[in-house]
Amino acid sequence: MTPEGFASTDSADHHTKTNALRIVSQYQGEWISPPLLTDTGEFSDAPLLGNGDIGAMILGSIDDMAFVVGKNEFISQTEGITKALSRVLLRIPGMVGASYRMEQQLANAEAVGTFTLNGHTITTRSRAQATDSIGSLMITHLDYEGNGPLEAFVEFEPGKQNPIPVTIGYEGDVLLQDVRADYEDRIKGCDTVKVRLATRIVGAAGKIEGNRLRFALQPGQSYVLLTSVVSNHDDADYEARAIRAIQSMSLTEADGDRSNHLAWWASFWSKSFVEIANKEIEKHFYGSLYLLGSSIRKGKQAPGLYGSWVMKNAAWGGIAPINYNYEAPYYCTIPTNHLELAENYEKQITDWVPYAEANAAKHGFTGVYYEAYPASLPNGAQFSSVNWTGLDQLERNCFMAQKSNAALAASNMILRYYYTRDAGYARTVYDGFLKKVGRFWTDYLRWDGSRYVIDNDYVHEGGDCIFPQTNPLTSLGLVRLLFQGLIAISEDLGTDSELRTDWQHKLDHMSAFPTFIRNGRTVFRNQESGTSADYCRKYYDTDEDYSEWSSVCAVPEMSLLYPGGQLGLLSDPALLQIARDTIAEHDRWQDNNMTCFYYASAARAGYDPDEILNRLTELIRTRTYPNMTFAMLHGGGIENCNTVPAVLVEMLAQSFQNKLIVFANWPRQANAKFGDLMAYGHFLVSSRIAEGGIQYVRIRSMNGSVLTVMNPWEERTVRLYRDGNDAGMLTGKEFSLPTAVSEVIHMAPDGVSYDEIMERMR
Repeated sequence: MTPEGFASTDSADHHTKTNALRIVSQYQGEWISPPLLTDTGEFSDAPLLGNGDIGAMILGSIDDMAFVVGKNEFISQTEGITKALSRVLLRIPGMVGASYRMEQQLANAEAVGTFTLNGHTITTRSRAQATDSIGSLMITHLDYEGNGPLEAFVEFEPGKQNPIPVTIGYEGDVLLQDVRADYEDRIKGCDTVKVRLATRIVGAAGKIEGNRLRFALQPGQSYVLLTSVVSNHDDADYEARAIRAIQSMSLTEADGDRSNHLAWWASFWSKSFVEIANKEIEKHFYGSLYLLGSSIRKGKQAPGLYGSWVMKNAAWGGIAPINYNYEAPYYCTIPTNHLELAENYEKQITDWVPYAEANAAKHGFTGVYYEAYPASLPNGAQFSSVNWTGLDQLERNCFMAQKSNAALAASNMILRYYYTRDAGYARTVYDGFLKKVGRFWTDYLRWDGSRYVIDNDYVHEGGDCIFPQTNPLTSLGLVRLLFQGLIAISEDLGTDSELRTDWQHKLDHMSAFPTFIRNGRTVFRNQESGTSADYCRKYYDTDEDYSEWSSVCAVPEMSLLYPGGQLGLLSDPALLQIARDTIAEHDRWQDNNMTCFYYASAARAGYDPDEILNRLTELIRTRTYPNMTFAMLHGGGIENCNTVPAVLVEMLAQSFQNKLIVFANWPRQANAKFGDLMAYGHFLVSSRIAEGGIQYVRIRSMNGSVLTVMNPWEERTVRLYRDGNDAGMLTGKEFSLPTAVSEVIHMAPDGVSYDEIMERMR
């Protein structure tokens, strides 16, 4: 038997699992009246369900309830936008005027509703089945208590603003709807998306009458409404598969599926935990992970701006651009030990390589040159290079004057490698993508005799009319990260030593980060030189020159701190002070776009932790819906799910400078506890701070890397335990420790026994 605190073959550690399930079970979104945002192209305030393939928003009360169903791959190649898929309507006319209560329960990933009227009570329990992402199932259990039967109806409605006619049909007691994203079956040799929805009731005799399913609820009885959602991208025989998924399912089988669903989510939650005194922030840590777990799944289409929660034509076409929106929701997945949520990141990026190579050749470059909006093949988004060949009303083309897009897309892959040190993963992205991005920048950088310079590259979305622009912070930070990653991966793979020499030379001689004086502070300047003042005045109605500074977008923070990773607590104190002054001068705690980077950047810079937590609390109180999405005015969607998990990781267990710092930027008077957050080198870290002191550190080594950790107790002597055995004392400001695969290390101040550490972990 594996003692508590030791590594095991199970993915979930007992200590972490116990705490995680205890904490997350406390949290849910709550409604006492139906949601109000029922016709929006951004996030609704409705209860949300999802399984990484399909999703649903629940609108209305039990007399006229709509499950607005979406699917990640339901993208029109003709229009280049995500489309609303369908609505499944559940109508119980005898419950008009019923009371309303709904909970979006995080632990179970279910929406539970209670509706009462004149002695009738209906309870609903809905989910997107977590363990079935091919015959994807939306399942609603209905329990009815009352004094007589109630008539119920189910029917389909087309997704809003989808002009293509739908087909309604049936097979036996199964009601069918066939939906498509384009009129054509194939475009440029690729199948367009076609979807079949099939629905039936279990526990009652359902009859199809006039394109709707009719049944009766009897007092004291339970029922299950099943809806399968299958596309031709899931299965060539998708029409038959949608029917098979539900045609013979019984109540007992539906209950069994629920057990499997609950087990999947229990496993999901068991991978890490955070427990802090501020319960509003804690709730949104878990709420954000719930939304990501509901949006992303290996082998499925990467989510758009609003995941699969698309009510009508979405803002910005619903496609996530790679000048930050696409990347952002994935950043927190790995350090929170949810590597499974990072598994579908690369495909959309690497699928677009042939287009990016053609873009590069067309413009006289080498390697790959990515526009802001690559998307699913073959046509991508309405803003992709294959569609957008002219200028828009802001004089922008599809590249928006930015050269940094591919380097930003590469950052997720490089960071995944740093966290996991997975050589197998590195091989899948090194030659086919990362080296090609490196080739672009190797040739694009200009040597001026003493340094490498970046020309005609803009920090914002703009037009080529504003050129010349020199040395934008976006690329100065991200290209450094790119070369650092290429060097590390090539060394570990034992390849490309000549390229590595060139990359190192460029890295060593990159232009410095530009600064200037603003309001008496030295802060980072967006670009070394160039002006876009006239452009900004004309198109953005501002007197700011975005080439110098932009109050609306936290460019320096994103580029240099998070995720750029060029500055941190172990950096030059003078640069770190400039970073903190830049954050203070920006004051973007309520930013509509970049809170997903800004808060974590502040933590990496060592900004006042009380200020960070206070501002984050204010953001949650003023800018979130009950479903735990962020209400950003014309801002982004699921990228904001990164905001809370990312800042907590960076405050609690910072490792991006290759040295683990526990409670790196946490208020010493604030109690906190966390389990199995991932650090660079594939270490799972757990610790606790109480009564102003760190109580212990536990580290599980997942691949036997060398661990470098800053002394959590400053220069006090530390007692080390390896797999429960006393391994002696450690002294100094930092320790470098060899580890073995699955080895468990515990540390505490000298004099604290192993048994006492175990007690402190409870």
